[in-house]
Amino acid sequence: VYKRQVVGYDAGWLGPFAWSSVNGGTSYAAATLPLIFDGHPFEVGSEPSIAVDPDGTWYATYEVHDLDAGSPVDSSVVVARSFDGLVWEGLAIVEDNRGAGASPSVESPHIAVDPSNTGCSPYAGRVQLVWVSDTGSDRAVYRSYSLTGGTSWVTRTKVNDGVSGSEDLWRPRVAVGPDGIVYVAWLDDLQKTIVIDVSDNGGITFTTDTNASSVTVGCGSGDCGNDLGCSGGALHGSTPALAVDSSWGPTRGRVHVGFADEVVPANGMDVFVVSSGDQGATWSAPVQVNSDTTRQQYGPALAVQPVTGTVHAAWYDRRADDVSPDCETETWHAVSENGGGVWTDETAVSSSASDYDGDPRGEGAHLSLAAASTR
Repeated sequence: VYKRQVVGYDAGWLGPFAWSSVNGGTSYAAATLPLIFDGHPFEVGSEPSIAVDPDGTWYATYEVHDLDAGSPVDSSVVVARSFDGLVWEGLAIVEDNRGAGASPSVESPHIAVDPSNTGCSPYAGRVQLVWVSDTGSDRAVYRSYSLTGGTSWVTRTKVNDGVSGSEDLWRPRVAVGPDGIVYVAWLDDLQKTIVIDVSDNGGITFTTDTNASSVTVGCGSGDCGNDLGCSGGALHGSTPALAVDSSWGPTRGRVHVGFADEVVPANGMDVFVVSSGDQGATWSAPVQVNSDTTRQQYGPALAVQPVTGTVHAAWYDRRADDVSPDCETETWHAVSENGGGVWTDETAVSSSASDYDGDPRGEGAHLSLAAASTR
């Protein structure tokens, strides 16, 4: 039985939730992800990410907090597991900040699993986890991994090279490619670059940071990015999407990073993809995915079809917004058949536009995309 899984949380600190479908997405059953870890009942959870291993076991990571006068404190990273997508168990606190108050805090945990079948990679089934640890003066990217199906985790290690104590890194993403090679991408707000780091030993050690692309739209305190021009101040920036080609086609092993950037200010932000065919050592020039030049396009997600290597991109798109913008936003999709060099079949996939509701995060902070083979 093939399942589809979605995770999310409510802006009012409800959740986090997991929704599971066994009928191709026609209907979903909801489950609240656990908030009790190590016997401690956390009060709220947020920013979930999800992954599945080759045996069909689901993993979710998210932030958990206690509350102080209604505000989240004691920010920790946890991992939960489900064998059917419906019943979840809390496995481990990977970064434990209970009692720490507001600092240090964690942000944007992201999880991936080596997709190789046993025997095809020395790291098959290894669970990889990255996040930002924020001390108030330093925002650095850390990683951990599990050899035991998420029940135990190795000691965290800093991924990025910076040692200044005043790094400013945002929304890391992790993906695993052929032969168990681990890729981590993030936005360096001080340098205005998308940075990539690579591990060829299952996440134990990483190479020197490599700049995949420069950008113009960074972050700042609080929400991340430029004001989209909507009432209420919706913000989006150049934080990355990441996908690796694990197919057996001619582009096997190619790495793709997507981001939004404002190259021509009069056009607003557009969606770009850069690609690498040498395990992240060198990168192509940015290729614009969307053709529209009148409105904002932002928040991309990437996925690679596991048999053909076709690259899929999805993003938020405001090209149909009216003259008096209220952030009416659609979700658009395009494909690349040649490893990210040319993008075609650009089309809207949402049935109707989403109206901006006044929340500073607009119509959504994180779009996600996956591509599967048919059997």
